[in-house]
Amino acid sequence: MKKRIVFVIIALAVTASLLVSGCGTKKASYVGKLFGGENTSAEGETQETAEHKSLIAKYVSKPGQPYTAHNYMLKKDMTAKHSAEEWLDADGKLKLPFDPEDIKETEMKGTLEVVSLIDGTENYYVPDEIAAKATTEELAEVFISYGYNGGYIPMVFGKFNYYRDYEHAFALLLCYGSNALEESLRREDFAKAYLEIYMAGSENMPEKYEEENFPQYQELSNKTETLDVIEVLLAQPEAYEQLTNKQREKLVRRVLEREKQGDEGKLFFDDSEAYWTQFFACIAGEMYLPDDLAAIPDTTGGLTGITGAIKRDNNPWLDTINAMEFTEEEQKILEKYFVRR
Repeated sequence: MKKRIVFVIIALAVTASLLVSGCGTKKASYVGKLFGGENTSAEGETQETAEHKSLIAKYVSKPGQPYTAHNYMLKKDMTAKHSAEEWLDADGKLKLPFDPEDIKETEMKGTLEVVSLIDGTENYYVPDEIAAKATTEELAEVFISYGYNGGYIPMVFGKFNYYRDYEHAFALLLCYGSNALEESLRREDFAKAYLEIYMAGSENMPEKYEEENFPQYQELSNKTETLDVIEVLLAQPEAYEQLTNKQREKLVRRVLEREKQGDEGKLFFDDSEAYWTQFFACIAGEMYLPDDLAAIPDTTGGLTGITGAIKRDNNPWLDTINAMEFTEEEQKILEKYFVRR
């Protein structure tokens, strides 16, 4: 009996030491206290009632409406390069009607050899009737091809610029480049399609890059930035609603793994500042325009004055994060986004 008591005491002591050392796990109950049930802006001021619940709700057109890319192309006298027949294979499934390498050009900008898409918007424009009938997975693959091959992807340099720049960059992504992306985001199953792509792509992230080979730099950058966009899509409330608890937790774990790699300097990214995960930044509301900027009509890139603030607090992803257990190292990562110093 005494041996059993001693064993229990030792076991409790070991458990306690693990928790203190950070090797154990515990719930990050402080996550979300940043918001405290109060609607706050990036500057800590009270926010007015938000008009939109997400980037998707604000910028993605509704089924039956013209695609943003369609309107932009009309305004700029652009035309789709490929017919409906060219977009379908023998089985009637969506396929790229071209080799992406065939629509790239290389030009010298100073001492840099820059590779860019020729008429990327027009070449990647899926005819409306074909886009509406394609599966979400097929549309997602078209967007990934667009992003990986150098299509317009939002780039925001430095976390302190997110709240000023990202919404406009996101709108431009839809505006300039991919009606396949916009159509997929109208669907009730887009989250599963993009989750699968993200989990596969993030398993082998581009590593830190030292050599002065700009075309290779662009290739690595294209993949990193496209996966960043997917993080933003999956951080939206609509994506949360479409995923199971198991899928949500799996995604949170993967993003944490990616952030650890970034903190250790192992990933390819702009390392002039600390690594900053767009998934968590989006959940924390750090990538949306505050009230004063959201009230200004956005005419960037030919858009027609989209206004209104996006709800910045109480993203449902916080429910998943609060219910999970994390190591001390993981909790420190989460504090970067959810605990204001």
